[in-house]
Amino acid sequence: SSRVVLMSTPIRLSLAFAAFLLPAPLGAWTEEDLRAAERRLDRQLAAQRAAEVKAKTQADAQRFRETVAAGMVAIPAGEFEMGCSPDDLDCGPDERPSHGVSVKSFRMGKFEVTQAQWRAVMGNNPSRFQGDDRPVEYVSWDDIQTFLQRLNAGNTGKPYRLPSEAEWEYAARAGTRTPWWWGRDIGEGHANCTGCGSRWDGKETAPVGSFPANPFGLHDTTGNVWEWVADCWHDSYRGAPADGSAWLNNCPDNRRVLRGGSWVNLPLFARVSDRGGDGTDYRNGIIGLRLAQDLNP
Repeated sequence: SSRVVLMSTPIRLSLAFAAFLLPAPLGAWTEEDLRAAERRLDRQLAAQRAAEVKAKTQADAQRFRETVAAGMVAIPAGEFEMGCSPDDLDCGPDERPSHGVSVKSFRMGKFEVTQAQWRAVMGNNPSRFQGDDRPVEYVSWDDIQTFLQRLNAGNTGKPYRLPSEAEWEYAARAGTRTPWWWGRDIGEGHANCTGCGSRWDGKETAPVGSFPANPFGLHDTTGNVWEWVADCWHDSYRGAPADGSAWLNNCPDNRRVLRGGSWVNLPLFARVSDRGGDGTDYRNGIIGLRLAQDLNP
């Protein structure tokens, strides 16, 4: 007979729950009925688990965005002279001509984006020097565009972005006109670069925030890792925007600008006006990023 004796059949359903799933009288159940009920139960449990995972993921993402938001510093609007610092004999032609720029207020990351933050968004950590509180590195400009898209998904506020080159220098200078925001000499203990006088010099990245902040409250604008900005690379500032926006027209090739120097560079290349550039697909253990964000009107 196709009928079964329920109490002798090895099934996972309780009688009460089976009765809920199958409206047929108990005596009318077949093995196929029970299998169908189990499949429905499995689907219901899987859907419930998926909903719980989705809710947790959304909650985690919201908490992460709140953490990122808490790490942004308001940079006041102002005007500054961008490019080679007065009497700086180390400036190259790409740092000239010095020119006046007016910058609107915006937000900028207090720290370089960390490996923990990158992993929370991207699900991976490409960095050579591992550590949740170290800056993420080995990320290309193209990688960062994907990172920003994911970070901004579900974000109801102003989207996160890379700073313009003018915004970066304005924030890094923080009202100063010297080669480094703290003065005319590299000194010791201000940053992580080869010759900066730190225990990380020329060896590896340092945890973000290991050195004093500049007057705007930003850490590590000198050394640690180069930071991608939004602008195309140009060989000089002739024709550069004067309103603080990213220079995205008349791009000679696919290179984007890098600022700030790194743990492996000499102080010469960590001056606040020094510039670098590379292709949008270039990755290296000396390159990372810092976030920017428009202020609400």
